[in-house]
Amino acid sequence: MGPYRKFRLKSVGLVGGGLGLLASVLVPLPAAAGILSGVSVTPNPAPALSTVSITVAGQGSCLVRLDFGDKSSPQTGVFTFPMTISHSYLTLGTFTITAKAPADINCTVTGGQQTATLTVLKPQTTTGEPQAPENIQKVNNAIEVYAKSLTIVVRVKPGLALTKPVQIEPVIDGVKLGMASYATTTVNRFRLEVLGTPGTPAGEGKPRSVRVDITLSEGTPGGGSYTVSRNVKLDPLYDVTTVR
Repeated sequence: MGPYRKFRLKSVGLVGGGLGLLASVLVPLPAAAGILSGVSVTPNPAPALSTVSITVAGQGSCLVRLDFGDKSSPQTGVFTFPMTISHSYLTLGTFTITAKAPADINCTVTGGQQTATLTVLKPQTTTGEPQAPENIQKVNNAIEVYAKSLTIVVRVKPGLALTKPVQIEPVIDGVKLGMASYATTTVNRFRLEVLGTPGTPAGEGKPRSVRVDITLSEGTPGGGSYTVSRNVKLDPLYDVTTVR
């Protein structure tokens, strides 16, 4: 019996041996047929780690099996068309999204199945500024770089609402200061005393430009890595403050 079959009670007269009998039998009613006619996905192409919207089109309702094409578990259920499902792709590549109704004898699927092809690309970036994912943009916008005398401090303001962990790894004047995961309740702080080089001691009184590179990465499989660069002017003889 299909999942959408309905029945009505029908009385039937039986005659035997001169005795009239009345019996009731169940007669299946024709089920309301659903039609699965298409699959679409937006945005397409999409950046890795972003969420896409998959729309299954048709008429009525069907028991649908939706395969996302990325080896994650398919979604199966009664879809009332049009039905939109959200899904996140964690890796780059091309994925075929397939919608079928193999267990629903009352559903008509155009062509036997409907598919859509999604391309997941590495997020586009411009020099020094990450464009995606959103978590990295939030952390980037919260970065502050301070220069005070011979000291440079990189700090990231707390309180950001992130959906995935973001790792912060600053490099100042070629010196790696280690990696830390963004903390939402306390300030993320990195500090370095700028040293001189042979022949040019740190306190010789000449202004210098110090390069600060901060790598931000998402702690998720397939997460991107983005470098944010800063150039800080430092006068070793006076207390000066530079704020990003």
